[in-house]
Amino acid sequence: MAKGSGGGFFRMDGPFIRYGNLVFDFIFLNILWLIVSGVGPALIFLYLTSNTAVGNLPPFIVWPLIFLMIIHWGPASTAMYYTMGKKQRGTDSYTFRDYWTSYKREYKQALIVAAIITALVGLVIYNIWFMYINAGNFGGMVSIIIPLEALLGVEILFVNLYIHPMLARFEMPTKELFRNSFFMANKHLPFTILCAAVFAGAFALIYYVHIAFIFIIVSVYCYIAAAILERVFKNYMPDEDLELEQEDLGDFSISAERQAIIDRYLGRSTEHDDAEEGGIVLVDEEGNEIHEEDYRVVKVDKDDTTSTE
Repeated sequence: MAKGSGGGFFRMDGPFIRYGNLVFDFIFLNILWLIVSGVGPALIFLYLTSNTAVGNLPPFIVWPLIFLMIIHWGPASTAMYYTMGKKQRGTDSYTFRDYWTSYKREYKQALIVAAIITALVGLVIYNIWFMYINAGNFGGMVSIIIPLEALLGVEILFVNLYIHPMLARFEMPTKELFRNSFFMANKHLPFTILCAAVFAGAFALIYYVHIAFIFIIVSVYCYIAAAILERVFKNYMPDEDLELEQEDLGDFSISAERQAIIDRYLGRSTEHDDAEEGGIVLVDEEGNEIHEEDYRVVKVDKDDTTSTE
């Protein structure tokens, strides 16, 4: 085929294959997220409570079970941000392995974060509902308390937009995660509002257009949010780290190698590395290993072939 013809569009490294693989990854990761996040099982459970004998279970059993299911959205979302962030930065990415590694590695901390956020959101919604139906008992205080509760809900949403991407990108204690998420969300308000708009649009597509969007919209949102928030996170990263992440030599990804070194240092390696593999040894001209006690450091004079210790 002649150079410059449209056939290059379908070559193995062409746009069609590249974007086709990306769409496949979106759908695959989204379905995986629905399963491991607990959202899919929770929706099935809610359907059963409405249409089968499971609905006879008392609320004090149903709602704790649903809560225990859906708090897994934390580890699932953190793993999604981690995988999509690597795709955004163009570093070496192995979709399932990256996702599952991050899910297991950040599981405990992300679960705690998700439980706190879910409980806070539930409390704010309950307070607004309670104030609304009992407005007559609170009088004019309703017009003050409900807006304050709504403002608190917005701040929780803003923190939630940052906290899981940050957990996927950095390592820090849970308390610092909440504090830094709150700080960044309010300092970089334009980026926060943009993420919130995309987040709201994702839910609108599912609710107002078609529920089938649930099978791709989560991964698409995380991909877009990772691109937006990366511009925020770069403000808090040393220049040396940015240079390492941006530098690639052929098929060798410095970012991937650097991350592997960090993971091994932190005890996060998912592979069974041989302690001796890759070690540096000294050998003589015949290839025999030289032990430390077999050689001495000597000083050689420039104009003399003899050497002295």
